[in-house]
Amino acid sequence: MDRATWSSCSPLPLGARHYTLWRSFEMKRLGLFGLALALVFGLASGAWAQFATGNIYGKVVDESGAVVPGANVAITGPTIGTRTTTSGSQGDFRFLNLDPGTYKVRISLAGFSTQERSLIVNTGTNVDVTFPLKVTTVEETVTVTSETPVVDTKKVGTGTTLTKEELGQVPNSRDPWAVLRTIPGVLVDRVNIAGNESGQQSAYQGKGSSPADSVWNMDGVVITDMAAIGASPTYFDYDAFEEINVSTGGADLKMATGGIGLNFVTKRGTNNFHGAVRGYFTHKDLQTTNIPDELKRDARLKLPDGSFSDKADHIDQIADYGFDLGGPIVKDKLWFWGSWGKQDIRNVRTNQTKDRTLLKDMNAKINWQASSSDMVSAFWFLGAKQKFGRGVGYIANEGDQWLWNQGGYYPSKAHGLYKLEDNHVFSPSFFMNVKLAYYGTGFSLSPRGDTSGSVDFEHQVTTGASLFYGTKRPQYTGNIDANYFFAGMGGNNELKFGFGYRKTPVDSSSNWVGGTRLVGFKNGGGSNYAYVTRDRHAFYKTAYANAYLGDSYTKDRFTLNAGLRFDRQTGGNRPSSSEANPAFPNLLPALNFSGTGTGVKFNDVSPRVSMTYALDQARKTVLRASYARYAGQLSAGDASYDNPLGSISYLAYLWDDRNNDGFVQPSEVLTSEGIQYFGFVDPANPANVTSPNKIDPNYKTNHDQEAIVGLDRELFPNFAVSAAYTYRHSTDFGWTPRIGMTSADFTARTPVTRNGFTAVAYQPNAGPVAASGGGRILTNRPGYARNYNGLELSLVKRLSNKWMARAAFSWMDWTEKYGPGSVVNPTKTDSLTNTNGVSVASGPQVDGGQYVPRSGGSGKGDIFYGAKWQLTANALVQLPWSFELAGSVYGKQGYPRPMIIQTSAGGDGTIRVLAVGTNKVPTTGQDLTATGKLDDVRYPNLWDVDLRLAKNIKISGSSQFQIVADAFNVLNNDVELNRVRNANSAAFNRLDEVLSPRVFRFGLRLQF
Repeated sequence: MDRATWSSCSPLPLGARHYTLWRSFEMKRLGLFGLALALVFGLASGAWAQFATGNIYGKVVDESGAVVPGANVAITGPTIGTRTTTSGSQGDFRFLNLDPGTYKVRISLAGFSTQERSLIVNTGTNVDVTFPLKVTTVEETVTVTSETPVVDTKKVGTGTTLTKEELGQVPNSRDPWAVLRTIPGVLVDRVNIAGNESGQQSAYQGKGSSPADSVWNMDGVVITDMAAIGASPTYFDYDAFEEINVSTGGADLKMATGGIGLNFVTKRGTNNFHGAVRGYFTHKDLQTTNIPDELKRDARLKLPDGSFSDKADHIDQIADYGFDLGGPIVKDKLWFWGSWGKQDIRNVRTNQTKDRTLLKDMNAKINWQASSSDMVSAFWFLGAKQKFGRGVGYIANEGDQWLWNQGGYYPSKAHGLYKLEDNHVFSPSFFMNVKLAYYGTGFSLSPRGDTSGSVDFEHQVTTGASLFYGTKRPQYTGNIDANYFFAGMGGNNELKFGFGYRKTPVDSSSNWVGGTRLVGFKNGGGSNYAYVTRDRHAFYKTAYANAYLGDSYTKDRFTLNAGLRFDRQTGGNRPSSSEANPAFPNLLPALNFSGTGTGVKFNDVSPRVSMTYALDQARKTVLRASYARYAGQLSAGDASYDNPLGSISYLAYLWDDRNNDGFVQPSEVLTSEGIQYFGFVDPANPANVTSPNKIDPNYKTNHDQEAIVGLDRELFPNFAVSAAYTYRHSTDFGWTPRIGMTSADFTARTPVTRNGFTAVAYQPNAGPVAASGGGRILTNRPGYARNYNGLELSLVKRLSNKWMARAAFSWMDWTEKYGPGSVVNPTKTDSLTNTNGVSVASGPQVDGGQYVPRSGGSGKGDIFYGAKWQLTANALVQLPWSFELAGSVYGKQGYPRPMIIQTSAGGDGTIRVLAVGTNKVPTTGQDLTATGKLDDVRYPNLWDVDLRLAKNIKISGSSQFQIVADAFNVLNNDVELNRVRNANSAAFNRLDEVLSPRVFRFGLRLQF
């Protein structure tokens, strides 16, 4: 299994885990840097550093091409004042860790003309430029007007940098997850129209990496939520970003995993006072309607006055406003910047229930040039979220009482992210960066009702309230990263090394609300179950340490990179307790857990090798190749798998809903009929403080082997094209089979046929289940692997001559391989989990079939986000009279709609079994022939076109006022996104979601 299905703002459902779901140096006096260094080594030895800056590499030569050592090199910019260095024995120099922006480099040496050149630096990029000096007997300064190279000669992997122009001047939903859809090879589970999905995190995947291995990083500090592995712990102020860099392959040694790396770089103060005040607004009255005929008289659209809404899922109102301000406190020495932003997002679902989200974000930053060798920064960020009417994710359209209200749930009074950073220059050849950070974060989800009810899967409705979830997730981080340059073997070497440490304790609790702690599930055909539950209270800790060492060797047009990274990841339980079930205390008594257990320890060494070669002397065409081995990151949920209070414990009994009210009364629980199935408790010994679940002491993390070959070509100044092929082989996935059981210990149940489809479920035999107390073991899945082959073609035109563009086409093929031992439960299912999120199954079991992740939680469930092709294009043109016209085009293959029959699997509960058969969608005529593959049936291909028109009105100097009009889903596409796919449901083939209709958004912005 992957170790992430639910996002950071999603709790564990009943029994779910987050596992579906890391020369000697001559020291001078250190000053402030020494203090920070001592603090980091006091913490421990390892964490991650990510890209929040860019670099300039230069070489000084004379007119004949011979190197010129000893040249004086100065760089100036709005965020650094002036820095100086000298060219080395190979004529080389460098300026590292530069904030995004435009810098002027000045080269001077007696007997030569002085040369000046402006260079643009972006996040995660390297600008490599040669400076040819002309011999002269008189003083003269030559200003070079050549454009900054677009092709990065040191780049080895695949990734995209979204500049401030693309972020702010191209129509988008002003949401980090929404812009992910523009990244080659990345697929997102939802389509965000004008911000209608910005109140929840999107699930996403890219280039064959596990979604659980994604890494979130803000201003160089990893903030990934390890309890919802691979997800963000917060939401952001979109206008606070200077740039966003997304890496999708060929990761640097600083990044532990092979997952998608998201690097957010916030703005900062400069030598000029600058800022902005903005406001964006859209409303239901600015929308058209696009509901298809089959929804026009749908009962879910019926309004209180008896009329029908002309919109299904749609925006009610969205307001996005805020400001930022920055500038010098002491010019060239001390700068400040701060921002405040708020989003008020109000949506209406198809069943006309309302959803409101308030996102409030604050940022504050101080940058201090403490000495000629130290740039110190302090940063604080708080992303606060309140949500009213959040979907739980059991079915597409849940009742109002079932929905959640969300708020903060902090581990201490220190809310938000606190970061202290120092960039220290020991010499022109030795640089070091130190970061310390604390992040106080957490959240709670409270149902809007107060009595536990039920889920009716057959009719796709809910009754009553769901469950409460609260979690505190502080993070402690420290890391050191260093670069040392020296000449050797006829070229230049850049030695990179670093250490880091990160600690992420979790304190979480969850329970079904109401005095009885009883909840019901109706699965169709009279198959009704009542769950007797015991509250969950889990306290556990995880820690991550790392060290890495690598060398980058460059000679002329050739660069070779090689290095090793070591990661140690550990985790385990801490003491906690839970009260007995109030209605049946004899069945599920109270527990006091001492915090024992096996725990998890991962030790991994990951080699990385890559090369680049410029095919022409001008370095406009670059061939690149890389190989990397990655270790996955430890989920906090894995570390606590053998915690008896790590999930809500439950005993499932038959339920006779005698009054048909959808609420489970104790007298309706047929305990006399015996336990039908159970989870996270040994029914023979429910007071046992040792969990029936076990962790394999040899359990290890998942691993990726990745190879990339690419070619970049600068066709014209500021215009480049590229192609890259990626291969990835992934193994050692975790899963949780029943202890001591094989396929022979399962028995086929009677085939179920509904609506032209047939499915067969297998149930575990009672004897082997009882022998292990119903326990499962967290271990590695033998014989199972995934393979990814992908090709991306990209075009980038940097903003110049009044236009910019970025376009990409991606072809993606992600398959899974089933070998010996990879199947225990023979039931062929759409994923590894049952309807309550418990990992009980072995998946589709189609050798060579498509692997497609299934979303769950975060307000959007049961979406299989996998496509074989995707096209994205963004463009901006600056027109006469200070107008701007921009557009965005997005297209992708329709996502899979696996045909299933939801049915009982005995002791494994109710599961989604892949069905075989044929049918048609009555309203569209779409063929629904299914052979047992995930992608037998797909939704229609999706296309979305967005446009933006802006008028800039200059006030004075750099101050201007901007009026913006955006149009989203310009074609008013009504493409279907979700239909009921359970053939065993009375609502089978019901249309549950279409693309949100065309909507206009207006904005005002004062910038100075």
